[in-house]
Amino acid sequence: MKPEDLNPVREAMSSVRKGVKRRAQKLFGPFKYSLNGKAFSCSHCGGELFHKSTGQINTRFATFFGLDWLDPKMTILICAECGLVFWMSNEPEKVS
Repeated sequence: MKPEDLNPVREAMSSVRKGVKRRAQKLFGPFKYSLNGKAFSCSHCGGELFHKSTGQINTRFATFFGLDWLDPKMTILICAECGLVFWMSNEPEKVS
């Protein structure tokens, strides 16, 4: 089999990979968000796309007594451009 005989297969596989990547981005992000009705952007690079996660702020007092589960949970937005992390107590809204 000659290498040029594999070109249609390579093109088909490339097309499948691109389709999967587009679908994954629609499902898993990054996305644009707004906070209190105002569009949210990165203060460092100006990026508007973020990955969303959750985190917990641990305090020494709660950790000392083994009560970490009582500490507040927060929303984390991670800039898709530069990676800067934003911790928020209010839940941001995803902008479509």
